[in-house]
Formats: sequence, structure tokens, C-alpha cells
Amino acid sequence: MPPTSLPHLEDQDQDQDQDQDLGESPEAVRSYRVLMALLGEGPKKMSRIVSETKLDRATVRRRLTAMMDVGLCRRPGRGYYELTIPVVSKDVAGLLQAVPGSAHGSLLGALHRRVGQPVLLHSHVLGGTPTRLCIDCCAEERGAFTDSLRTHPKAIRLLRQAPLTADAPGRAIFAHLDHTAYVTGELRSIRLTGYAHSTAPLPGWELLSVPYYASPGTIGLGQAISTPRVVGAVSVLARQADIATHFDAYHRALQETADRLSAPLRVASTTRHRNAA
Repeated sequence: MPPTSLPHLEDQDQDQDQDQDLGESPEAVRSYRVLMALLGEGPKKMSRIVSETKLDRATVRRRLTAMMDVGLCRRPGRGYYELTIPVVSKDVAGLLQAVPGSAHGSLLGALHRRVGQPVLLHSHVLGGTPTRLCIDCCAEERGAFTDSLRTHPKAIRLLRQAPLTADAPGRAIFAHLDHTAYVTGELRSIRLTGYAHSTAPLPGWELLSVPYYASPGTIGLGQAISTPRVVGAVSVLARQADIATHFDAYHRALQETADRLSAPLRVASTTRHRNAA
């Protein structure tokens, strides 16, 4: 069966709920919507971005211009826009911290086939309320996962975005944001083991998450980073019994995928430095 994604399974109240959640940072809401519209293969036409974001054309244009100014997206042709990959944001409030390389779709699909469970890719926003965001999902179009989503539609919004410390994906990111910072308790355990494990917003399901990194040389917004920095997390979403039974296999598959997700960031950044020279 073909894979499905969370954005296509949203309940009708998604947009209103999202605005309420990020009400303290309206710029984050608008930037998030524009970024979500740009995700996927190939350039997107302005009219399509306006339609998908439900924002007026002038607002979308301002957001796109701001994103181009900091190197997050580009205009490959008249009236078309696409994400610049990879890019890392250090301190621009309301923008995603990173968008993985174009190979992430095939890597996520391979992970899904390997573990036989829904898999999710997360990034994060540090502006306003620190938030983890699901930027891609690969799962069967029909099955236990989609059945559970239809039974618990409010879980969809929480799977898509939640406070950074709410569950495993965000905690995996949070624990590794600054390796020089002293942490205790669960965050220390996550840093030592390299993974986070928690219940999921979907009742009866759990999340197992591993962080992935941008490596030295990756182009940032205005500067290149000098040390590896966590930019997101990759997760397996499975029923509690399946996590307990296959924990080691899931963890191994996640770690190998995270390593590969980080590799395109290194390769692309090296290429961009060479071209710039």
C-alpha cells in the first residue's frame, strides 16, 4: 500500500487549533504554514502556496522574501519557490531549525519498510515557545495507525507539533541542543544512550526517537557552523507491545537512518563551499 502522511489526515479544526497553540508567536504560525507548503519535491507555484497556507498573497510573499533573505528558500523561476537544502537556522525566531536533504524521503521509506511501523521525521522551532514539528511521515494508507488516528483525531495535531519537551522526538532534540550544558535525570540518560522513549499522543502507542545532526561545514543562516549541531529527530511510532518486543531492532534501524540523514548535510555543504570558492 502507498504511504500516507499526517497533513492529509488532519481534522477540520487543525488550522484554528494551530493558531491558538502558537498564538504567542503569530510569525511562527505564518512561517510554519509557508514552510509546510514548500515541503516536498520540486518548486511550488505562488498560487499553490497561497492556497495551501490559507494566507493572503501579500503575507505569503513577505514570508517567502524573508526566507530567501536568510537562505531558507530560493526562486528557481518566475512565480515559483522551493526550499534551499540543507539549511540550518541558529537564531531566527519562527523558522524551522533545519530541513533535511532531498534524500530524506527515500530514507524514511526504507526505514518504514524495515521496521514495518509508521516513522516520522521531526525538526524544531526555538522562537517563541520551543516546539517540535513533524515535517514528514511514512505509514501505510490503511491499517492500525490510520484507524487509530480516525478514532482519536485530536492526536493528529499533537503528533504534528507539540512543546519540545512533550515527548520522545522533542526530548531527543532538546537533550542534544547544547552538549556543553549540564543536564540531569531523563535528559542526561537520553544524552548518554542517544535515544528517547515515551508514550505518544495516540493512546496505546509509543515513540522511540534518535537525533540527527548537521556537521561542521554545513551552511547556516549567515554563517557556517563549526561544531556538530542537532537539527531534528527520526522516530518510530508503534504500539506499546511492539516497542517492547522489537526495541533493539527499532533502535538500531533508527540510528542507522539518523547517520544517513546527517550525511547529505555534510556532502551538500562541502559542495556548496567548493562552488562558492
